[in-house]
Amino acid sequence: MAETWQVSSAEVGRLVTRIFDPSRTAPLVVVSPSQSGRPRISVPRLIGLIPPDTEVAVLASQAASNLLSDAVDPQFHCYGGRVRVILPGASRTDNWRRHRLFTIAPEDDADRLCALIARHVTEMEGVGPAGHSSGRSGTGALDSGQAAKLVAYRRRLLSDDVGAPEAAPASGADPAASTALAPGAGPIAGDDVATTGDTATGPTPVPGGGRTSGPKPGPGRRRAVPREPEPVVAPGLPAAPGTPAEIPAPEPVRAPEPVPAPEAVPTGGAPGEERAPSRTVTVDLATLEKLLDRSVETVAGRVIAGVEEGLLSLLRDELELQDREHSRADALEEQNADLRRRLDAAGPHGSAPAQVYSDPAAQLRWEIEQEWLLGTPETDRGAGLRDFSLGPRFLDSLKAEIVPRGKTVRVMVDILAGWAWDRHITHPFNDSPRGGKQRVRADGAQAWRTYVKAESPGAPRLTWWMRTDSGIEFDHVGHHDQLI
Repeated sequence: MAETWQVSSAEVGRLVTRIFDPSRTAPLVVVSPSQSGRPRISVPRLIGLIPPDTEVAVLASQAASNLLSDAVDPQFHCYGGRVRVILPGASRTDNWRRHRLFTIAPEDDADRLCALIARHVTEMEGVGPAGHSSGRSGTGALDSGQAAKLVAYRRRLLSDDVGAPEAAPASGADPAASTALAPGAGPIAGDDVATTGDTATGPTPVPGGGRTSGPKPGPGRRRAVPREPEPVVAPGLPAAPGTPAEIPAPEPVRAPEPVPAPEAVPTGGAPGEERAPSRTVTVDLATLEKLLDRSVETVAGRVIAGVEEGLLSLLRDELELQDREHSRADALEEQNADLRRRLDAAGPHGSAPAQVYSDPAAQLRWEIEQEWLLGTPETDRGAGLRDFSLGPRFLDSLKAEIVPRGKTVRVMVDILAGWAWDRHITHPFNDSPRGGKQRVRADGAQAWRTYVKAESPGAPRLTWWMRTDSGIEFDHVGHHDQLI
């Protein structure tokens, strides 16, 4: 079963420590009280739906909610009957969207909201701390195995597709044919295709004065060495030393005419300097198309990656700006609420009322009526004030003047008009300091307490009873601990 604990004003520091505890591995659900002093959902119902390792912290009062707001950043605030789910690994720099806040209105279905919160907690089980980085770090597109396969495929592709002579030219063939391009191919230059000739030894000489060459040696390529042509000997002439004897032939065979070597292309050097040998690139059309497709894909990939990175950077900047605006709005809302409380406390309630009755009870009733007429617009007086009575110890407690008398009278008017839950912190008066049940008299009247001053946990309270006939009986006004 989920661990639940009541968080009073004195234990807010413990709650803050638990929120940022790095050893916490389960979500922490914070439940705040509404104006009535009670949560707007059923905490036992919620506990029965969430995972058993979840922690549930129930703020005991609005004062505890205010202290929590003062101790943490806006993304961890919880007040006004709301419920916040704080994930493990919480940090003060977290985005406000990470720790979801559930806003609950009085007319909402509490059971449906409990199920919604429980589903969110279940989905967030096992979520670790958030990453805090200003940008994305580069990551390899391929692992080592994939890179090795890519290299092997590239070697095989260049070895199989690059046009290389399958055999040396036969005797009598035109040696210049070895320098011709394959059908559909054209001469190109580059390091990714096979080039004729060896950069170390130069073109290979061919008998007859011509020059030819094989593919450039490299990874995955074989250098084609042309076979030496068989010597041709005219009939009737003795064979040269070291050559086979004359083979009679039925018809005379003429030696091939020598093909003059192609003139070297001038390289722009000084006269008399040796000119660099020319090179011819041989590649077929299919390989050329593959190389062009690969280049286009590479360029397109780089362009797409740059555009994506730019869009992500703009999105991150926009989200950071929204986070700052939300935090600023939350802070202004808190400041506005604090200024309203201060303005209400510094209003015209501190002046001493006129003494018109010698009877203290009659004088108090007259002050309540004047406050109602002078401080309430005529359009809001339609329902009138409830019937009320004064308890035996109320007038004596009023004489202590813990707060200005006019402030107490204003709170009494709000209670009689039914505005106590909207304008002041009001909660049931329980039979135990740390919870328990609401106090109920033998005649069925229920005990309530309303803050007269809300700046501190021990601020004065106005204790009153809600009678069964909807009337009010004011019992006591004094410090928080006087009636406990």
